[in-house]
Amino acid sequence: MTLKNILVEAVKKNTNTGSSTACLASLGEDDMMKTTNLGDSGYVIFSFKGDGTLQKVFRSKEQQYSFNFPYQCGTGCDLPYNAYDNEHTVVKGDIVVMGTDGVFDNVFDEDMEPCILDHKTPL
Repeated sequence: MTLKNILVEAVKKNTNTGSSTACLASLGEDDMMKTTNLGDSGYVIFSFKGDGTLQKVFRSKEQQYSFNFPYQCGTGCDLPYNAYDNEHTVVKGDIVVMGTDGVFDNVFDEDMEPCILDHKTPL
């Protein structure tokens, strides 16, 4: 079952009131990271280059009907069949930052890099 299908089935089974954006990821033994992303939650993948600096490899795309009106799943929303699916090969030491719109509205991609570099040297 794909991550998108898991999200769709979870929404169908949910009886609570409310809605949310969503970002799901799974990492397989083959170092393949599969993702599905709905709305303005998302993720960024960083890799260390040979000189120890960080390079942004991928940034998920946001889905919005209009400004400040993201795709969502839940009460009164369409089922999340429009979530974006992606696959990425990741290697030991790659950094994946996943977050909600609140994270990405306040911390830009280029501002994450110094935080990551200050925290840990390459694994």
